[in-house]
Amino acid sequence: SFASTGISIRIFDGNGRKICEIPVLHGATSVQWHTEGLAPGMYFYQMMSKERLIQSGKVILHGH
Repeated sequence: SFASTGISIRIFDGNGRKICEIPVLHGATSVQWHTEGLAPGMYFYQMMSKERLIQSGKVILHGH
């Protein structure tokens, strides 16, 4: 069984609207972001640990 680590990655659009939150499972070294239906452009992420910000940055989503 996959256990949550209390760490998640939040994805926001250019207007600051939260698009999704992806839980990071124990032992995971990557996560999958399903981008179907999202417009190409700049998005922002926040890596959170129990509501505490660990890291943030930008992601460019290219056309599908």
